Amino acid sequence: DMAALRRDVLLFLTVALLVSCDAAFIDVLYRVAEEQPPNTLIGSLAANQGLPDTGHLYKLEVGSPYLRVDNKTGDIYTTEIPIGREKMRKCRNRLYGNKCFLEFKVSITDMVKGLGSGPRLIKGRIEVLDNTPQLVVMGNLDRERKDSYNLNISVVDGGRPARASSALLRVTATDENDNAPRFERSHYEADLPENSPLGHSVLQ
Repeated sequence: DMAALRRDVLLFLTVALLVSCDAAFIDVLYRVAEEQPPNTLIGSLAANQGLPDTGHLYKLEVGSPYLRVDNKTGDIYTTEIPIGREKMRKCRNRLYGNKCFLEFKVSITDMVKGLGSGPRLIKGRIEVLDNTPQLVVMGNLDRERKDSYNLNISVVDGGRPARASSALLRVTATDENDNAPRFERSHYEADLPENSPLGHSVLQ
C-alpha cells in the first residue's frame, strides 16, 4: 500500500538525518586549570581534527564569554573573563572532587569547497581543573589600623577515613606612603626672650 511505503520512506529519511546529525557532533575534550590568564592556549582544533593550517574558517558558536577561537587556525584561548569553578553556574554547587566541564561548539567552514558546502559543527568539552585555594582580599587594608592577620587553614581530603592537616597563615600588610603630613593648627606663634641661650627650644 502506498501509505505504508510513504511511511517507511519517511521513517528511513528521519533515521538517516538523525545519524548524520549525530555524526556531525565530534566530541573533543581539553583540560585546563581554572583562573588562567587571558590568551592562554587551551587546544587547537586544526591539529586535533587533522585539518590543514589554512583554508578553513572557524567560528565560536557556544562558549563565550569564557572562550575565543582564532578564526583562521582554530586555536581556542581563554579571555579576560577567567574560567573559575566557583563562578560557573554548573559547577558552583558541586562537591569537591567532582568534575566540572565547560561546553563549547565551533563551526568549521571549508573555504576551498566554498560556503555552499555548509559548515561542520564540532562539539567539545573543557574539563576545568580545580586549583590550591586562593587568598583573596575582600576589602581595603589599612596598616595604621591593623598591620597583620593570622588565619588558621585546614584541609581535608576525600579519603575514607578522611585525613586532615592545618597550618597557620600570617599575612603582613606592608606600609605605603599614603598619608600626607599635616599640622594640628594652621597658625603658630611663639614668644622668645632676647637673652635666650643657644639651642633653646622655641616651639614644638
